[in-house]
Amino acid sequence: MTSQITSKGTIRENSAFKLHLYNPLGVNYYIQLSLPISDYLSTLDHTRPKVYQQLDAFNLFYFPIDKLADFIKTPPKTLWQKLIYNAINNHEIQQLNKLTAGNYDLSIIAGYQFLKSIFKYSRWVTSFKWENMSKDVNEVKQRNQYSDEELEKMVNEVIRFARDNIAGIIKEYQEGKQAIESIQNLIPAGGGYTHEALSVLTFLERPHEWRRRVKLLKDLVNAFRKLSQLMPTSFVRTQTEFTAGSVMGVTALKHLREIAELLPYEYAFPKELLALRLITQSALVRQKGAMIEPIVFIDKSGSMAESMPNSPEAKISASAGLGLVLYRKFNAKIFLFDTEVTEVKPKDVIDTLLKIRADGGTRIDLVLETIKSMPRNKLFIVITDGIDEVDENLAKQVANTHKVVFCIIPPYMKYEWLKHFKVIEVKKVEDLVKALKV
Repeated sequence: MTSQITSKGTIRENSAFKLHLYNPLGVNYYIQLSLPISDYLSTLDHTRPKVYQQLDAFNLFYFPIDKLADFIKTPPKTLWQKLIYNAINNHEIQQLNKLTAGNYDLSIIAGYQFLKSIFKYSRWVTSFKWENMSKDVNEVKQRNQYSDEELEKMVNEVIRFARDNIAGIIKEYQEGKQAIESIQNLIPAGGGYTHEALSVLTFLERPHEWRRRVKLLKDLVNAFRKLSQLMPTSFVRTQTEFTAGSVMGVTALKHLREIAELLPYEYAFPKELLALRLITQSALVRQKGAMIEPIVFIDKSGSMAESMPNSPEAKISASAGLGLVLYRKFNAKIFLFDTEVTEVKPKDVIDTLLKIRADGGTRIDLVLETIKSMPRNKLFIVITDGIDEVDENLAKQVANTHKVVFCIIPPYMKYEWLKHFKVIEVKKVEDLVKALKV
C-alpha cells in the first residue's frame, strides 16, 4: 500500500463533507483508512483519484447515511460535491449504505466500485471528465450549455450507473463471507485461513479465483451437512458403546485383566475347575464395545478440485467434509497427500482447499507405507481420484495387518493390487459413508 499526505485545507475546500464529520479521530485517520481504494484503483484500473474523492467515496458507505446528511455541504458548489450530495439522497444508495455502514471491507469494496464506475462513465460524458470534478457547478453548466434539469438528470445517471455496479458486487462478497462464517462454525479451533486467499484484494483483482475458492468452501459445508446426517448407525453405535462401556456380547477370556468381566455363573464352578478354566482361557467374559478409530487420508492433487461425477460438490470438498465430520464426532486424524503424506489440523484442510492448483501427482505407495507404520486397531480411509501402480507385496502386507478402505472417485485404473482391499466407488458425496459401514 502507498501512503498519502494531505492538508486539512485541501479536504476542507474540495470534499463534499465538513471536517467535523471526522471528529474525534481526525481526517488523517480516515484518509489512511480509505487508502486501499486509491491503491486498488491505481493497481487494477491504472487511475488514481484525488485524496478527497477517495475519502468521500469511503465515507459514502462507511458512515451511516443519517450522519452523512448532517455533515454534507449545502448547497454543493462543485460537480463532485453535487455528485455526492445527490448520492446520499438516492434511495438505492441509502439501502446499500444500510448494508455497508460500519463494515470496513464492504465500504472499501463499495467505495472502490463507486469511483471505478464514475471513472468509466466519465469516458463517455464530457462534463464528467475526471479533471472536471472539482469545477464549479455553474461553470460546468455554462461550458456545456446545460440547463439545471439536464445537469440534474446527468448527475443522477452517473449515480445510477455506479449504484448498479455496486449492488451486484456487494451481494457476491457477502455471500462469500457467509460461506466463510459457515466454515468457521465447523472447526472448533477457528480460522486462520481467511487471509490472502479470501481477501478484498483477491476479490477485486482475481474475482474468478475468489469465486472458485468460495465455491469450494460452500461445497465443503454442503458435504459436511449431508455426511453428518448419513453417518451409519452401526458405526456411531460402536463408538458410543466403547465410551459407555456397554456390553456387546459374550466371548472367551483372553487376558487375566478381563477377570472382572467374568459371567456370574463362572463363579458357581469349584475353585479348582474355575482356575483351570482361567488358565486354559475357556472361561466366559462379557464382551465390551470396541472403538473403531478412523484415520482419513485425503488426496489433495489438482484434479480433486473438479466436481464429483454425480453431484455438484468438488471432490476435495466432499473428502474434506468426511474428514471434518469424523474429526468433530470421533477426533479422527486427518492426513493430506499427493507426492507427500502429511498429518494436518482441520484448519490446514481448509487452507488446502483455498490453495489447490490444477497440477500435482499422487503417490499411493507412500500412503500405504504410512499406514503400515501405524497401529493396527484403526480404520484407515483413503479418498482419491488417482490410483497408480503399487508394489503388490506392499499392498498384501498392509491389507493383511490393517483395515484399509479405498474410496475412489472414477474414472480410475483398476490395478491388480486393489483386489486386496475393500474398494468403494464414489460418484456422489453420499457414497463416502459406505466406508463406515462396519
